[in-house]
Amino acid sequence: MGDECSKIILNTKGKNEDRVDRALIDFLHYVEKSSDENVPEDCDERLKHLHKKIHQIKMSEEIGVSYMKMEERDRLIRDEGLRRGRAEGKAEGRAEGRAEGESRLIGIIRRKVSRGMGAAEIADLLEIPCAAAEAVTEALMLHPDWTDLQIAEELLSGENLADSDLTTDFPPA
Repeated sequence: MGDECSKIILNTKGKNEDRVDRALIDFLHYVEKSSDENVPEDCDERLKHLHKKIHQIKMSEEIGVSYMKMEERDRLIRDEGLRRGRAEGKAEGRAEGRAEGESRLIGIIRRKVSRGMGAAEIADLLEIPCAAAEAVTEALMLHPDWTDLQIAEELLSGENLADSDLTTDFPPA
């Protein structure tokens, strides 16, 4: 890796115990399952000391409560993240749905414009605000190569139309 350090990869599931120091083997078994049966009588004193400290920690009520609080905090953080993610997903879904719905209206307006109708006439025919028809016809002229959905997304993202001007109920099919 170019840092002149030796890398050692330890594996608790290793099969070559005859090639590894006994103290390391005992430690790896202990790491896999920290229990009394994984601390042999003839093991290294460091492992015995480690087991004693871990046992004290596990038996400590104060540490247990602290651990439970940490688990609860982590759960709350996870739940909040999920809630926010769902809310963002719903908002994005609504925005996409709104743009797709408005693109249907823009398609109708595009056809009316191609037949020579003006914005005021289109607004009256479709029963939408005149400002919305004007904004759509202007966007169609500025971007004749855009799809209806692209026009809808652009108009809905603009401050002047995002709130209500373009949003209309579609006439019954």
